[in-house]
Amino acid sequence: MWRRLLPTLNALSPKLSAERPGLAFIAAELPAQLETFVREAHIHAGRAPWRTTALFAALTAVPGEVRTVAAGGLDAFLDACPLDILHELGPACAAAPDVDADILAKLPLFGFTTLGSVRRLSRRHLQAQFGAAGAALFDLLDSARADSLLPDYRPPTEIRRRLRLEFDACEPCELLPQVRRLLLQAVADLGDLRCGLVTLELERSDGRAATAAKLLKEPTGDADILLGVLRALLPGLLDGQAVDVVVLRLGSLANARFVQERLLDRRVLVDAVAAPVLRRFPHGLKQAEIENPDAYLPEDGVRLRPWPLAVPPRR
Repeated sequence: MWRRLLPTLNALSPKLSAERPGLAFIAAELPAQLETFVREAHIHAGRAPWRTTALFAALTAVPGEVRTVAAGGLDAFLDACPLDILHELGPACAAAPDVDADILAKLPLFGFTTLGSVRRLSRRHLQAQFGAAGAALFDLLDSARADSLLPDYRPPTEIRRRLRLEFDACEPCELLPQVRRLLLQAVADLGDLRCGLVTLELERSDGRAATAAKLLKEPTGDADILLGVLRALLPGLLDGQAVDVVVLRLGSLANARFVQERLLDRRVLVDAVAAPVLRRFPHGLKQAEIENPDAYLPEDGVRLRPWPLAVPPRR
């Protein structure tokens, strides 16, 4: 849903930064159209001269409305803004990656319940009380009046393959070989990348299109796994109408995960080796226990006991 929303936001402004699913910054070049979009989508939105302030305004906005903070009203806004809204940023938010939730619970005990009251503290105060997490909170609130330019939006990279059929088809058995053909081409282009989102689109002869997508649990480049996903998506896109174009897209591309293997084999546990030995020689293994570490001769300070491993009796 988030990936489908980004092109709509990009149509409102080329200046767009998608921080994470559910959070984006956009240059409000067309305020009226932006307000219409927010109202129709029923989402939280905030507008301000500065990026962080716009984020705070969005966190306190009513769904479907744009909360605006003017340059001259920043101090009054922060004084009325509860500190608890920072809980909604989440650990994945690029604006506050190091703000500890424990700080947000302790600050009200000192009487600091709003963003404005905490913003009056110095960096030295917060860092002395809460360490690096306190410094991160100061930097976040200090950026409430910091200018930050938005970059031009770059759509996520994806691999797209399109095939126009020689003859129209309307049955899964007719389309599946063509889908497999596109998939093999797309997987060959993946290289070392892995795909996390599979999208299949069928264009009909009347100009209409049907689209289905599947978000994978883990990114993969295995053609057999991806073909299984496409085989499950295909029947739901067919309604008896003839299809003349098939479009396949592999998105959410990520680098392959590499695992560091051991140079040498893992060390075998002693019990795993002792078990078969004791089955054949029940009293063949002993365990040394140190009784007198100060003995003149090492063997005088050690006592041998039977190996402490339960061995089933022979049958």
